[in-house]
Amino acid sequence: MRFTTKWFLFLTALVFSIDATSQNDIAFQQLSKKDGLSQSSVFAIAQDSLGFMWFGTRDGLNRFDGYHFKIYQKDTFENSLVANDVRVIYVSPTTKDIWIGTTSGLSLYRSSTDDFQDYYYVKTDSTTLSGKVIRSIFQDSKDQLWVGTSQGINLYNPKKDNFTRIDFPNLPTDQNVEILSIIEDKQGIIWLGTDIGLFTVKKVNSTFEIVLISLPNIDINPNIKILASDQASNLWIGTEKHGLFYWNRKENLLVTYQNEALNPKSITHNEIRALCFDKNENLWIATFNGLSYLQKGTSKFINYSKSDKKIGLSHNSVHSVFIDKQNSLWVGTYYGGVNHWAKNYNRFRNFRHSDNDNSLSNDVVSSFAEDENGHLWVGTEGGGLNFMDKNGQFIAFKNHPNNNSICGNNVKKIILDKGKIWIGTFHKGLDLFDI
Repeated sequence: MRFTTKWFLFLTALVFSIDATSQNDIAFQQLSKKDGLSQSSVFAIAQDSLGFMWFGTRDGLNRFDGYHFKIYQKDTFENSLVANDVRVIYVSPTTKDIWIGTTSGLSLYRSSTDDFQDYYYVKTDSTTLSGKVIRSIFQDSKDQLWVGTSQGINLYNPKKDNFTRIDFPNLPTDQNVEILSIIEDKQGIIWLGTDIGLFTVKKVNSTFEIVLISLPNIDINPNIKILASDQASNLWIGTEKHGLFYWNRKENLLVTYQNEALNPKSITHNEIRALCFDKNENLWIATFNGLSYLQKGTSKFINYSKSDKKIGLSHNSVHSVFIDKQNSLWVGTYYGGVNHWAKNYNRFRNFRHSDNDNSLSNDVVSSFAEDENGHLWVGTEGGGLNFMDKNGQFIAFKNHPNNNSICGNNVKKIILDKGKIWIGTFHKGLDLFDI
């Protein structure tokens, strides 16, 4: 191989980067306060009809357009957010309204005026919310909006713009029930996950009746943090202390998934905080100690946690998980902001400079070309020319004084020409390399 310097030539640079991973080792992109997020504890995630992502934190509501954040917070002016500590964000599938649940009331975002209508708890007014801490929001197939609070459940009356409080039966008058999750299965049954067990809501004449449901083969009514229903109307039940339950309702069979210290393929922790299906009905599980993934039809989990690498989760305490319209994954953590994984973003293998002698010589890549033998030649801005074999190993060709070497290390362009490579460098001239 031999370099021949011909003449000075300036060529503009094309920056090229690649990234990659597999399902077992996915690379997360992270969004934090330095990127504009108002606060690092992300308890709620949603996507609106326009594609904006919304994040609820301890210190405000954040709207993200893919580049920048817009922050909404409680203020002194009228029609601001009801409170800064946001725990629930729900987008109506029909009206596209965005409802925001906080620790001090409920807000409805009005896109036409970019402000909010607020709803509060007033103990002596039964047409207001039954509690100030909003735990869950859900619109059923009959377009009825349900709001769960730390003190019971409410049904929204859109014509009157107020609420009806639905009573729980056979409870002491001073006992509050936290409605932590509300869902509807494919059969039209409304399920409530509460701190005292699992319930259904049934309409009897003109009133609603709440019924406690006993799960098969267990003698407890667990604190249920989150519910999800699959296409067959089976229930997935995330609990505070007892792990994840799968209830096959057709066979009335309950399967329990719990963390096993010596089994790396068990669920990562027994405190389950959020559940989300992707488009293939694979299940993503947010826990106290990391994120778990369960492929449909299997019983072995893949777990993700914080690592020293920049591609890992930013924090192990995961509070929210969401799949957007592009089937991308969003993960909200307690003190690490937002983590994002787009499957298409991670289909590439990643090559970077390292202490390894066979690594890429510089991370700023300006140009590349493939020769007749299938080998890749890579020009870098500062590391000279790189030859990559089919095993991903690099050999660097750099400038050496008093030697027949490349005339400069800042390579701007390379072009193949019948077994030779033309190499344009910055302010150092043009090389012809016989390969």
